[in-house]
Amino acid sequence: MSKDYNERLANIAITSSTSKIKKEFDSIFEGSEEKNNKNRRRWIWELIQNASDCTPKGATINIDLEIGNTEITFSHDGIPFTYNNLQDLITQVSTKEEFEEELTGKFGTGFMSTFLLSRIVRIEGTFTRNNGTSTNMNFTIDRSKRDYKGIKEQTIKMLDELDCLDNSSHKEQAVNKTKFTYNIEENSQESKEAVKKGGEDLSTVIPYLLVFNKNIQSISINGIRYEKGISKDSSRDNDQTLIQVKMIDKEEEKSTYVLTLRNNNVQVACPVEWKKDLNLLLFEEISDNIPKLFCNFPLIGSEDFAFPIIINSNLFGVTEDRDAIREGNEQNRTLLKEAISLYKDLIDICSNNIFTRNEFNICLFMSFVKLN
Repeated sequence: MSKDYNERLANIAITSSTSKIKKEFDSIFEGSEEKNNKNRRRWIWELIQNASDCTPKGATINIDLEIGNTEITFSHDGIPFTYNNLQDLITQVSTKEEFEEELTGKFGTGFMSTFLLSRIVRIEGTFTRNNGTSTNMNFTIDRSKRDYKGIKEQTIKMLDELDCLDNSSHKEQAVNKTKFTYNIEENSQESKEAVKKGGEDLSTVIPYLLVFNKNIQSISINGIRYEKGISKDSSRDNDQTLIQVKMIDKEEEKSTYVLTLRNNNVQVACPVEWKKDLNLLLFEEISDNIPKLFCNFPLIGSEDFAFPIIINSNLFGVTEDRDAIREGNEQNRTLLKEAISLYKDLIDICSNNIFTRNEFNICLFMSFVKLN
């Protein structure tokens, strides 16, 4: 191909990327108050989803979040950045479809919601060059400009810096963590609200996040570590599982439990208290700020979904904003019918055994799911 042809293709790609980024910025910063509230809650899940996609095959990852007065740092010990990863993050044109692995995030447009924290993001860690060698990375994503010309100029500048990083000859010892740093010291009230919302959501949803994502072993928030503990399968049904989530804070350790039933890529879950000495399960109330729908990760905005307990399926067809499932999607309807069947099984378990109490907490309907 000629040089002119390649330059035209590159210009088309940059133009497309710039338009996409500007459109996403307009949506994030100029939406309705309802949409803005959802966006303020998205940033933490976008970071966690992208970290999850960096899990080595057959392994698990650990995530650490530090929220301070002047900055937020988010880090994980998964697979380090590659050239394509960083290019995707800069251009917001994802290449994840090129790979066979099922990825939930991987630097799609959802990452743009993290700019509510700060328009400038510093990324540190190991960078794997196109030739397979590695070097330490300290790369800045600068989105301080929101006009079309400014966005395009910054994108081109960052792509040039990426090429310099890829062509560098430094060979440094690899670090085992990738870290994102957001400076929030001089940011707007919008940023502070986003920090608050995201932190609150994560603390509330962590038990379900760990239960639904086998590749995430632990999450730490400001030194408090949450990790998966024992899993107890029922002798009556291997798809009925009681899962422990431990919260470790210095010398103190507490446990919460989640009861799940699973079949055909659908999982229903509810919080319980396990009195081991009495072999007794006490169903607990599901907080009204916990999403009812998960696609491994919470669909922020589904808190009022008409179901008494939580449903998870990685096969859900979700909306672009990941705040609901698509109502007209036939597969979604099939998955919901399976969830209803699992809920009936749970009620049967409660009716036919004496080891459960407080069943009213899993029988609260605000409205009803209607399936034709």
